[in-house]
Amino acid sequence: MLEFSHIAYETVIWLYLLYGAAVAIIYGWIGVYAFGAVLRYKKENVFTDYSIIASNPDAPVFSLLAPAYNEGMTIVENVRSLLSLYYHNLEIIIINDGSKDDSMQKLIEAYDLECISYFVQGKIETNKIRGIYKSKNPAFKKLICVDKENGGKADALNVGINVSSGDYLVCIDVDCILEQDAILKLAKPFLEQTEKKLLPVEE
Repeated sequence: MLEFSHIAYETVIWLYLLYGAAVAIIYGWIGVYAFGAVLRYKKENVFTDYSIIASNPDAPVFSLLAPAYNEGMTIVENVRSLLSLYYHNLEIIIINDGSKDDSMQKLIEAYDLECISYFVQGKIETNKIRGIYKSKNPAFKKLICVDKENGGKADALNVGINVSSGDYLVCIDVDCILEQDAILKLAKPFLEQTEKKLLPVEE
């Protein structure tokens, strides 16, 4: 009986060792593959002139969706950062998800917004939209602000999807800091292929 227990114990130990070795091999292979992919990407893009993509009239339209809830302290600066993104065919949709602070009022004042009649083409069921705003200042023509009743982040994103007109959607938090050429780098693969694909959502 004691000998049987000893054999069972050794068997369990070997199984754990084999499992650990298998996991290490798999993760090692993933690491090597990822490193190779990064090197290939850098080699393919080292001479890329992103200004050509920026000025290309056939470049896809991106809709950047950014829900906001009680972001009054920083929302003006956050939106200004998004407006500085270097990409022509871009619409920036800020969704005020029923904030209880002065977020919406600050946006209206900072960006000279006015409530407009806007055709909402999407059909996803969401909480009620109170108003859709665009700026009277042509410098902020990329900006669309949606004021809606609170429903949570997913509901706010669904409103953004309904309002958007872009070919691809990029979903972020309103306080995310993006590099100025981030959308350019996202656009490049889609200009290199003929079939459209859904862009992975970024949080």
